[in-house]
Amino acid sequence: MKTSITSLLSCLALAAAVNAAALSPSDLPTPEEREKYAELAASKPADAEGYLTARVYVRDAAAFVAAGKALKFADRPKDLYIRAIDWSREGQDQTTLRAAGRLSNKAWAASWGAPAVRGKLSPAAEAFLRANGLDPASPDAAWAIADGLIRTVNGGDPDEISLETLASGGKKNAIWSFVATRIYARRLKKSFASTGEPGSEYDPKYMTVEERALAGRRYKEK
Repeated sequence: MKTSITSLLSCLALAAAVNAAALSPSDLPTPEEREKYAELAASKPADAEGYLTARVYVRDAAAFVAAGKALKFADRPKDLYIRAIDWSREGQDQTTLRAAGRLSNKAWAASWGAPAVRGKLSPAAEAFLRANGLDPASPDAAWAIADGLIRTVNGGDPDEISLETLASGGKKNAIWSFVATRIYARRLKKSFASTGEPGSEYDPKYMTVEERALAGRRYKEK
């Protein structure tokens, strides 16, 4: 228990440091990241600061999710994503943006607890997800699986899509887009007014027609 509290306090201390912009290159854990920071600092100081902030936020979020403390993450998922955008919008590092979005989705999903009715994937689909880095038992995947078959319209034609159908079709990028989109759709329905921009892997084709209308209304009201 003492170790758990100490770990949480360390995470909170790091969060406070980030919020106060009290960061230094030593916060970057790998030689490659420090080298990238030094390169940017010499040519684009503003980008270097954004890079440092995004990397630390991604690591901070990972610590919370890995420790199972996503609920204590509270409103940090949105903050994490916004900070990461500062760097990634420049088109320099889409990997950081994707990582931030995925961690944010896990944190939101974990804060909702477990779905009342858990969905189920075939063994082959579960194996495909794991092979592509998506744990079927993770909070974000669990909610996407629970959504089951999404009946929608794409290109004017009726369409039915689920995580099962995408996995069965070998769609290794689409499975992540489906999860990201289903988490965003649920956020819109749970807390419409406070829901911000969707993540980089969001794709409206994985929403129902009604959900797309909701997303469109949120965009207009921003």
